[in-house]
Amino acid sequence: MRVDLLAVLLGALAAAPAAATTTATIASSSTVALEEPDELEPEAEEEEVKVSELPLLDAAPADERSGLLPPLTPPALGARADVLDPDEPLEIGKQEMDQADALDAFAAEELLDAVKALDGRALPTWPEPGQLSFDIPISDDKRVDMWIDYFRGNGRGHFQVYLSRLTRYAPIFWPILAEHGLPRDTIFLAMIESGFSTRATSWAAAAGPWQFVPDTGRRYGLEIGFWIDDRRDFERSTIAACLYLKALHDEFGDWMLAWAAYNTGEGRIRYAVRRTGSNDFWNISRTGHLYRETKHYVPKLIAAALMAKQPEQYGVQPTEYLAPLEWETITVTTAIDLGTIARACGPRTRVEDIETLNPALYRGLTPPREYEIRVPAGLRGVCAMGLSAMPASERVTYRVHRIRPKDTVEGLAKLYLTTAQAITKFNHLDPRHLTNFDALIIPVPELNADRAPPGDDMSNWRGFSPSTPFAGGGGRIHRVRNGDTLWKISRQYRVSLGQLRSLNGLGKGHRLRIGQAIRVQ
Repeated sequence: MRVDLLAVLLGALAAAPAAATTTATIASSSTVALEEPDELEPEAEEEEVKVSELPLLDAAPADERSGLLPPLTPPALGARADVLDPDEPLEIGKQEMDQADALDAFAAEELLDAVKALDGRALPTWPEPGQLSFDIPISDDKRVDMWIDYFRGNGRGHFQVYLSRLTRYAPIFWPILAEHGLPRDTIFLAMIESGFSTRATSWAAAAGPWQFVPDTGRRYGLEIGFWIDDRRDFERSTIAACLYLKALHDEFGDWMLAWAAYNTGEGRIRYAVRRTGSNDFWNISRTGHLYRETKHYVPKLIAAALMAKQPEQYGVQPTEYLAPLEWETITVTTAIDLGTIARACGPRTRVEDIETLNPALYRGLTPPREYEIRVPAGLRGVCAMGLSAMPASERVTYRVHRIRPKDTVEGLAKLYLTTAQAITKFNHLDPRHLTNFDALIIPVPELNADRAPPGDDMSNWRGFSPSTPFAGGGGRIHRVRNGDTLWKISRQYRVSLGQLRSLNGLGKGHRLRIGQAIRVQ
């Protein structure tokens, strides 16, 4: 959808509307009733980004975002780089690569070959013609110019893609930032973290537009479990990011240090401030107390802000912009797949539309409890009535079952009053490989829902993370045997180490255990 960027942004700034959020409630025998309204891709797909050509950044270990860390050790030469999947601009991952070359000032100009996951999407305050203003600190440090040169050169195409998403997410993010007292230009942090992709996933298990790792996300109120991953929700994750960034700013008293702490962990910044005796990011960044990635994090953010506010001047204006998201909500009371909800909303609603509005539902299902789901604006009543009118014989609800050693598909079908064919089809499952998985989603006909067992309560499964192998995601699972390493597994299945870590949420220092399930596809 082509829109005039300036007109849309000025309109959004004047009215500052979040997306429409009218609410309806659905409940019935087991489905609905209307109330009045009030990770990194496989190596074969990485043709445009060759590992040997990528200058690298030293990566801050994911666990350092917890705020506590051991004594500082010199960064290793092996480092993490951000890599954009050339076939899927919305899916951004961070891949670890091995390279012994140090990064010098000139190599930084090509840095974004390794960081094609960067986004230039969000503009906080769109300037009037002839004016340019920021509500975050700006610098003319030479590293800012290096990133600008990259975004104008090798990274230009990707920057344009990210910038085109501005009109989709800025009207959602800006009011939330303002409500929590954060500068509107903070939106650029999400840009360089994920490119505003709700599907962005790193090898360190960070996910969503603000790239929360699970522990930090839960600390700031995000639900991360078998059914829901709020890190991917564009509203709830933004609220959590505001709370986190505000706490960092309260501690360090400086936005640049707060951004750096968001990247590397507050413990690392406390240590650097204490050792250097300085509260100035630029002074600290010229010492050996920060990882290289963090030293470039703030300049990268500033470069993106400068260019996104004046794309014509830098020659990076996109050819089109995405339309803002607008929605209403309905409340369902049982597990329903998003395809069924799309059908209930009418023939013009695609399942992709429902997925876009509800990125936290990464299983493609609502949880088996009351849940408020977004539907396209203007279709609340249609969707609610469509679900209510759907015959029970056509409705399906879902259970989750943890796999036991003696389980069979036929036995599970009998237990849950469904069919073996329905289980294998929904889960893309080869029955012979059932025990390779930790959990299975069981489709249960609505007519049998009252008599079928409730399934396992995954909220009590403490060892679960969104990367835990389960059959509903399809793919292929490898069970770790004596002598296995991630490198050996990657060679066996011809996938990259970065992809294995992204698929399974494994950090660089993770140790495998015998019997552990590793997703390899």
